[in-house]
Amino acid sequence: MNQLTYHQINICVCYCSENCKAVVTAFVGLVAVTEATGEALFMAMKQRVEQLGLSLSNCVGFGCDGASAMIGENNSVWSRLCKEAPNCVLMRCICHSLALCLQHAFETLPSHLGFLLSEIPSWFSKSAIRQDACKSLFFRNGCQQ
Repeated sequence: MNQLTYHQINICVCYCSENCKAVVTAFVGLVAVTEATGEALFMAMKQRVEQLGLSLSNCVGFGCDGASAMIGENNSVWSRLCKEAPNCVLMRCICHSLALCLQHAFETLPSHLGFLLSEIPSWFSKSAIRQDACKSLFFRNGCQQ
């Protein structure tokens, strides 16, 4: 028996709201797809955007991670979006990029140092006394908050 694997694409839209007089980010859907190909992801995104009465031709910016299905030169969501919205700008996800940088940095550290650095937040998060001791250490040495 073949079992389908479902992937999900998270779709958010940023727009200028006349009501709020601000730029607003709205979550518009978590769409299930059975393939994580550029074509399947693009079609899912396009369909959801069109259900909202919007057009991808008005898209001025596209943010995503760096997966080849998303931003590859050929057959990606980005390559297809460029055909519909030629003035669109690619904005890679800064959180994803930072996570990849940190992962690479941790791989180059000796394992005991990487372990120590990964445990520091939990050591301080569970004790107000430890947090105060850390603050007093930094303030004694002239560090600011």
